[in-house]
Amino acid sequence: MKKLNERVQKYKYNMERQKFISHWISNIGTIKEEEDKIICHVNKKFLKGFTVNCSGMPWNLQSKQSVEYYKLEKPVYYIFDGIEFMNVNFVSIFNAVMVFKNCTFNSRINFVGVNKVVLENNIYISTEKDKYRPGSFLNGDIEELVIQNDNIKKHFKCLGIETDFGVNIKAKRLTILDSTISAENEGQIYIKAQEANFMDSTLEASEMYLDLDTITYAESLLKSSQGIIIENKNCNCDIEMGFYHVDAPYVVYNGIEMINEEKKNQEQNQSCLQEARIPLVQVFTNLQNKCNQNIVMQYLKKENDQPISRVLKK
Repeated sequence: MKKLNERVQKYKYNMERQKFISHWISNIGTIKEEEDKIICHVNKKFLKGFTVNCSGMPWNLQSKQSVEYYKLEKPVYYIFDGIEFMNVNFVSIFNAVMVFKNCTFNSRINFVGVNKVVLENNIYISTEKDKYRPGSFLNGDIEELVIQNDNIKKHFKCLGIETDFGVNIKAKRLTILDSTISAENEGQIYIKAQEANFMDSTLEASEMYLDLDTITYAESLLKSSQGIIIENKNCNCDIEMGFYHVDAPYVVYNGIEMINEEKKNQEQNQSCLQEARIPLVQVFTNLQNKCNQNIVMQYLKKENDQPISRVLKK
């Protein structure tokens, strides 16, 4: 009788536990629980409207005891794999992680209050209507953003506005690994983060503003046609090393305009070559004139040295 009662209690506990999970996790896919996390494999048919809400396990005082009772102190992962999106907002509460793999974004992406986002091997395409709509192609207020093996490009230009941020990111932690972020057509990149890691990646825009407390910088390129402004609160960016990886007409670091020595040397060398070319061209011109003059003189001398009889025959 005791064992039967234990089995009934266990069955009841598991049913209530499953009901609690279903209550908090967004009903947008198949839920699978692992030892250290809960995974929701998102199905496109459950995605409705322009906003996708993803929820993790609650940590407020009202629900915290239940989370501990059901042993659910673990992150919830929402896996978006191979899904095509139009203009969409992603919103999350509590400890939710959004992972996007092999997805296609046909318009702008906006993350609101999201705990963690991972972007990997996606396709980014702008639609015709975006040409007349202001705003960022990638916009987000995120606890942690990881971009890996990805190629994010802004292909459209918003008309009728003075400022157009191609990428506008605010995050506590940012990691860009083996990826490219390019804000084309006079777009801008604005990134504000407490901790930023750039590894084997490229950031490109007409203008770039980076407000980063701590920077880890390895084998990456920052490229701008107009200029780059870097605010580095902890002053841990190696300027001597960094400028070998920056391609911009000017760079302002913590309010001080720095000179890109490599670019300056190239311009100086180019100027020296142009200046040296002028006298060299003059030398060749004089030489050509002298050669032509010598040829004429030799011809006249040859004619003058001939007998009068031969000249008359001609």
